[in-house]
Formats: sequence, C-alpha cells, structure tokens
Amino acid sequence: MGLDACPDPGERADLMGLVQIDIPAMRRLISDVDGTMTSAFTNHQTLTGLLSQASASASVATPMLSAATWLEEQGPDLRRRLALAEQVAASSPGASLMVEIDESLLSDLTPEEARLLARELAEELREGPHTEGLVERLAENASDPYFAEALLAELSPEELATYLESVDFSVQRPGQAEIDYARRHGVIITSLRTALQTAARADRLPDGYAEQLSEFIWTGDGAGAVALADFLNDTEDLHPSLAAPTSEAREMVTGYHDLVEAGVLTAPPTAYLREWIGNVQGRDLVALAQQEGVQDDTFDLLMELEVIRDPEGRAFFQFGLDHADDARRIAELTELLDGREPSTNAWRRDANSWTFDTLLGQGDIRLVLNDGGALAATPEGIFMAVGDSSRLVTSTDLFAHSGGTMWGEIFMINQEDEDPGQRLRDIIEIGSLSRREDGHPLADILRHEAVHGQQWAREGHALFIAKYGFWAVRFGGDMCKHPFEIEAGLEDGNYSCP
Repeated sequence: MGLDACPDPGERADLMGLVQIDIPAMRRLISDVDGTMTSAFTNHQTLTGLLSQASASASVATPMLSAATWLEEQGPDLRRRLALAEQVAASSPGASLMVEIDESLLSDLTPEEARLLARELAEELREGPHTEGLVERLAENASDPYFAEALLAELSPEELATYLESVDFSVQRPGQAEIDYARRHGVIITSLRTALQTAARADRLPDGYAEQLSEFIWTGDGAGAVALADFLNDTEDLHPSLAAPTSEAREMVTGYHDLVEAGVLTAPPTAYLREWIGNVQGRDLVALAQQEGVQDDTFDLLMELEVIRDPEGRAFFQFGLDHADDARRIAELTELLDGREPSTNAWRRDANSWTFDTLLGQGDIRLVLNDGGALAATPEGIFMAVGDSSRLVTSTDLFAHSGGTMWGEIFMINQEDEDPGQRLRDIIEIGSLSRREDGHPLADILRHEAVHGQQWAREGHALFIAKYGFWAVRFGGDMCKHPFEIEAGLEDGNYSCP
C-alpha cells in the first residue's frame, strides 16, 4: 500500500469502501514516512541556514518544506487505517496479518478536532447525562487513536472506575427503560474498551496510565476498584501494555470474587483487605481466610493507625496509649496482612501475655508507652520500640542492650531519641537499625528476634532469663556460642562469627 492510497479529506467520500491492509507493511510505511518527514524538516532547516549565510533566497528550500509538510499530513490517515486494521485483527481469532477494513469507519476529524471531542465526551461521562448523542459519538470515534489517547488523558482511572461502578444492570427498570439502559451503557462500556485497546496498540496510552489503573485497583474505593478490575478482566485479549502492569491487581480481585462466592466476604474490599489477598496469592485463599477468621471488617482497626512502609513495601503500624488495649490484635493483624498465619503463633502470645497485661494490670506495652517511647507492630507479629531520650530513666534504658533486646513480644531497640516516633519511622523506612541503606537488614533482625520471642514463650519468663544469663556467662559473653542465639540465627542477628 502506498501513499496514493491516502486521499485528501475532500476526496474520501468518493473513495470509501472495503480495502485490504497488510498490517506489518503499514507499520513499516508509517515508520518510513515519519523518518523521511523528520529528515525533510531537518534538511529544510539546514538548507535555509546555508542559503541565509550565502545571502541567497530561502525560496529555493520551499519544495523541501512542502514535501515535509505533505508527509506530515499523511500521518493521521495512515495511523487510523492501521488502528482499524489492528482492531479487526484483534477481534477475529485466527485472522491473518492481511485484513479487510471498511474505510467509511475512519474518522474525518483532524487530530485536534478529535482531541477536543474527546475532552467533551470525557466531561459527559463524568458528569452525565449519558445521552444517545454520547453513545453514538463514543462508538464512532473509539477506534481513532487520536481520540482514544485524548479520552484517556481526560478520563483518569478513578473517573473511569466511578463510571463503571455507577452502572448497575441488576436493577429492574420498567418496560423499555430496561432495554434502553442495557443497550446504552453496554455500548459505552464497549466503546471504552475499544478506546483503551486502541490507545494501547498505537502506543498512545498516557504516561503511566496502566500503572495508575493498577494502583487504583489496589488502593482506590473498594467498589470502584472491583468494577475497574472486572472491566479489564472482561476485555478480550487485553493488550500486553495493559495486561502486564495490572495482572497482580486483576488476579487479586479474582481472589476477592472467590471469597464472596464462598460466603467469606459480602462487601467491597477495603484497601488492606485487598493487600492481604495480594499477599496470599497462590495459596488456598478461602481456607486461609476461614482459618484466620477474615471478614469484611477484619482490617478496620489498622485503618485507625499510622502505617509505615519498609523498602520492600511491608506494612508496620505505629500506635499510642489510646490503642494500648488493642496491642495484641494489632500485632496479629499486622502479621496477617503480610500473608502470615497469626493463629499459629497464638500459643506464643498466650505464654508471653505479660507483654500485654500483668497481675498488676500494666504490661510492657503500657510501660514503654507511658515512658514516652514509640511502638510499632511488625510483619513478624512482634513489636519494636524506641525510647525517649528526654526521660531520665526509661524501660529501654533498663532492658535494651547491644543493638537491642527482645523482651517477650517487644524488641527494645538500644537507641533513644527526643522524637522516638520519628526515629522508629527512619529505621523502618530505611530498613536498617543503623539507618543506612547498606546496613544490616531490619527484616533479618526481626526474624531473629521473633525466634527469641518463641524462646521466651517456651521457657517462661523466669527460666528464660536464668538460662540466657547462664549461657552468656558460660561462654564468656561469646554470643556465637550461645545456644539461644544460634537457634535464632547468628547471621540474621548480625553476629560476626568465625
């Protein structure tokens, strides 16, 4: 197919019809036209400069400019033919690379006119009403790459999700209204799919659009997130530039539907519930939810707390005295959110119950917080604490040694700060007690300390202290020989041993 197959807009009406398009050849043609056009503009600029230096008339270069301009004008028609051909090929299983298109379906708008129309229709989609005019113009232009690109630039993933969520085919409407509603919104949704796929195939998706789709599915409004993921999952042969960045998010919503079908969930999922589903992908989701008692509101408590993320994106939750009574549940939920099974560690928390309460009514959680310290629950299901340096004597002064010390369920870091909460954030966000990016990983330390938590539970409060002290004296303070440290993992604990 040559350039003579691309008539001027005024001639198109006489030449419309069915034509064969060789898709690879058309792609090469567009690439060659773009390259030749760019070279022509560059050469015209260079020649004009040389003529100016020679005090010669620049009109000599005019034919070159005319050729470059003409090539530029061919671009929209060529790209629209390619987009329509690719749409036909995508919708026809087993179609060859040579397809037939109906040129009467090609837009006769200039690219700028297409962009203006897209802005107008995006506004109608957002604000309503969703009229027949909107339906018709969307359907007529959805396969135009210039229109599709501009529509998505105007319609954010959140706005797209808001529209999709608003469509409810399950509501019974009287008589013809039922048919009209289903047809109207069915066409709009189909047109939105076509526009999304057209922009993707033409490499005209707005920058980061696919990633924004994924982000909204993970963190946006629950009902909208589900509607958006279902929209993508129901899009046949979703383009790879859309499919790959959204795959985990879409799979997560599939898991959500499995939980609804099993009767575990009944409401749109909160962001933390979606995060949990994502963290347990590949496992028996329904069985795990039933084992851990997961329900619609399971993670609501965490929504009241400050979340801090480590470099791997794992969630830690900092809390104060107002949530001291919830400490055990906060630890369980933080562990659960990370994809773990806190029910298997209930024995440890029971045995270390003095962390939460004692016979005198105040456990170590309140002791740390009353001292002005900062506490956070960790994905390992234990706590970490930083003391307040402005206090004369604090719990961390008494109990934290070396890099830090595990007491029951609390890893008391041997660091204090006038702003212990910020020190705790820095440690978590950098991912190291040293607060250096190249420091020993905090995750390794917490894995090590969690084993010490098990040792406290297994041995009991008094016996653990006695045994730990005995072995420390027995080996002259050489922790590389200490049985409890060996069991917890010397490398995880950052011990340098021969």
